[in-house]
This record gives sequence, C-alpha cells and structure tokens, in this order.
Amino acid sequence: MKLLKIIPSIFILSNILLSQDATLCPPRFLDAYFYDEEVYLVWEDPDSSNFGTILFDECFLSCSLAIEPMNIEHMIDSQSGGWFRNADGDSATCGTGMRACSDDGNDDTYSAIAYWSSTDSVIDSRMYTNAIDLASYSTAHLEFYEGYSYPEDQHDSNMVEISADGGATWDALHYSDSFVIRDTITYRLIDISAYAGQQVHIGFRYLDNLGNGEGWYIDDIRVWGGDGTEASLCGTFQSYEILVDGVSAGVTTDIDYSVTGLENGTEYCFEIAAVYEEGTSAPCIEDCAVPMGPFIIEPTTVNFPELNAGDYMESSTYFLNFDTLNLDFSIFASPVADLSVYPDLLEDDFETDDIAQSTIGTAFHDTTELGTLIIGWWEHGDSSTASSAYLTYYTPEDGGSFAYLNDDAIGDGFEFNTEDALMFSDPVDVPDLSFGPVYLMTDILFPQPDGPCWMDDLYSEFAQILVTTDEGCVDDLSDTPCDSASWQVVDSTFSTGWYWASHMYNITPMLEG
Repeated sequence: MKLLKIIPSIFILSNILLSQDATLCPPRFLDAYFYDEEVYLVWEDPDSSNFGTILFDECFLSCSLAIEPMNIEHMIDSQSGGWFRNADGDSATCGTGMRACSDDGNDDTYSAIAYWSSTDSVIDSRMYTNAIDLASYSTAHLEFYEGYSYPEDQHDSNMVEISADGGATWDALHYSDSFVIRDTITYRLIDISAYAGQQVHIGFRYLDNLGNGEGWYIDDIRVWGGDGTEASLCGTFQSYEILVDGVSAGVTTDIDYSVTGLENGTEYCFEIAAVYEEGTSAPCIEDCAVPMGPFIIEPTTVNFPELNAGDYMESSTYFLNFDTLNLDFSIFASPVADLSVYPDLLEDDFETDDIAQSTIGTAFHDTTELGTLIIGWWEHGDSSTASSAYLTYYTPEDGGSFAYLNDDAIGDGFEFNTEDALMFSDPVDVPDLSFGPVYLMTDILFPQPDGPCWMDDLYSEFAQILVTTDEGCVDDLSDTPCDSASWQVVDSTFSTGWYWASHMYNITPMLEG
C-alpha cells in the first residue's frame, strides 16, 4: 500500500505516563520506514471488534494447510483457475502478502487465493465454510479482509454470499470491485443478523468469463453471533503514545507519526501504546529502523592492482538513494572519458523513424524467426508507443526514441512465442587493432531475464549481445544472417531492472585472430 507521509508540525509531549493495563487493547502491526534523520511510523488501530461470540475464525496460519478449513466448488469448470488452483490447472497452496494472524512479529501473511483462468476459459468457483450455527443468537456479523493482484484485469464482479439452506441457494452479501480496492488490503464488516437463528454457510465466489483476469485474496474470516448488547472490550480511547527505545517521544490520535531529529546510521526501536480513560495498554510489538542520509556511496573508491592477461577481478559499489526525490547521476572511469577523442566506427541513436537508417550510414537490420521467417518485429518508437499493459519503457535520459522488441505486446492474440528476434548491423570496418582497443557501448532496458511469474516462466525472456567477424553472415538480408556457431557471445547475463542502464564491452579479443 502506498503510504502518505505526514509530518506533524505540533507535537504534544506526554508528561504523565499512565500505568500499563494488560487487559486494554494495544495497537497492532507497527511498521517503521526510515528517511534522512527521520523515521515514519504507521500502525493499525486495536482490534476492538466485539459482536458477541466468535463462531468461525480462520486466518490461514499455515500456507500448506490453507485449503483444509474451506470447501471448494467449481460450478463452471474449464480445469483452469479458481480457488487454490492456477491457470495451468495445478493446485496452489495459498496467497501471500496479506495480514499476519496476530501482532507477534511473525511473517505469516498467508491467505486463501483465487487465480484467473487461462485465455478464453471460463471459471465460476466458490469457496465456502462449513455450517455455522446461529440458532442461539439474535444478531450476527461477518468480518474479513480482501485484496487483489492485477486488479485492472477484472472482468466480472466477485461476490460474498450466504446460504441458509445447506448450499442449495445463495444470497449475495457483497459485490467486490477490484477497480475500487486496487492494491490495498481492505477490511469488510457485514451485518448478517437477518440470518440469525439459522445454520448458514459463508461463500466467496470468484468468476472470470474471459480468462487472464485478476487474483482475489481473502484473509482473517470471522463470524460472530450475539444478542445486540455487546460493548467494546477496549475501553474509552484517548490517544496513542509513541515510545522510542522505551522512552515517550510524543502523542497522537492518528495512526501515523514522524519521529524527527534522529541521528543517521543509528538504530532506533519504536513501540506504540494506546491510552484509554481506564489506563494505558501494553505496547505493540516493536519495530526498529536506521535513518540514513539521502544519498550514500559505499565504498567511495574502487582500485584494482595491475592485471595480467587473462586475470579477472570484480568489485561491487552500492549507490543508495534514501531521499523522496529521484537523483540523476553518472558513473564512468577515466578510460571511458578518453573514448570521446576516438572516432565512432558505428553510431545510431535511433532518433530516426526507421531502424535501417543510422547517423553515419551504417544500417541496422531486423530478421525475426517466428516458426517461419517474419521480417520486422523490432520496432522504433518512444515510451508511449513501446509500452504495453505489463511492460513500461521509460524515456531514456539522452533521447526519446529507441529500437525495441516488446514481447508482451507481441504475445497478445498470438498462440506462439518469439523464437529468435535478431537486429544486426551492416559490416563495420575495424582499423588495425594495434592502434588501440575496440569498445561496444549501448544503453539497454531489459527488466525480466527470468520472468516475474510463477507460471512455468511463461514471461521469461532471454537475450544476447553478439559479434561476428564472418562477413558472409550478413551478405543476404532476406534470410537468417548466419547460424549460431558463427556468432560470439559478448554478454548473455545482463539485466537492468525497470530502468535504462549504460553498458560498455571491450570486444577487442573477439576481433583478433
């Protein structure tokens, strides 16, 4: 969930600390986010729900056992998607990333999950409880949390239902709209007192008529039975007290707070206690954080000893931006700066509208083998034309246009995947190598070499930068340039994340001999 950072301008300091009362409800799920000389705290209100007696309580504590307390029925079944089943038809154990069962510091954020079906496959799937006996109660309430993955892909409303006739018929209690919930974890409270005095089943119905829809997560299901006379068990709330390393640092009535004036590089531990008229609760589970400066480089210098032929050394330098603003910076070694005085043998900034045109007359060409040869899958464009639903091409720092191949967009509506999409240059005349090395420099955006999805690497990509000294490879542009044995791999391990990165390769050894 995207958090709103709020820095209060007035702090009310607590001079009198009330004694702690273990029976009063404490706040829950404190998170600490560090900034420059500051830590931002956010937490949840105490669990003050009291609607009588809890008759059903499922928080899905174990991922491997998440399906066991629930029943699953696929009313329309294409053997794809639905509750606890992925698009391939394989069993799925649980969802993750929802709420922990209790504020005990454990990361048990498991849930029930309904997955989308495959393209053009219909799934109508219901997850429902065993019978819940409301016969002795005059009021009843249902609580749960829901969330979504890929909320923008929802095709049909999901429903929360109730049955009072053993599952023969179902009444809708709530229509779930992922476009409203988006990426938040949302609490729901539904009054089901109209069904008090009966035995009921609670159902969660997932429907996708087109396939490739959203994922629906359900967590912390509770059903209460009562008589309408219930009162809060938590006392009369007044405020929250902020504790830093056990010492009171402020008071607020909000569920967030910024602690400022901290020392960067020092760890601080935070707790929140709820202050009631009746006393002060025990604090919540602590969360610790280390405020950091806005921009950190570590180490600040990198030096290698003199290397002999065939030697290899590697060093990592970390550039950490903890500020709330983006910071532009460039990194280059002195040999890179020296390259500016040497002539370019090949240059193309792809600012023209044709891949086959270049700044100094050297053409790039595109052959793409898609089962049978198809020409032209590499395209020219900018961020607006290249981006698709699941892959965004951000604007490069030094220009708006570039050559690209968006396999996400290519895959839409096709039953096959790209086998080989090769963009290559005309032959480049390389001078006598005794005059100095030859470098290849390029800006690359390649975010997902292994694929982000759990589904058999469906979206996994593989890319290489190649070089060849075989002129016969590029004589006939109407066919595949040459077989793979004629190309030497410059790099096949690059990955840039979601932003452009500059790469430089010394290709001199591949041109010798």
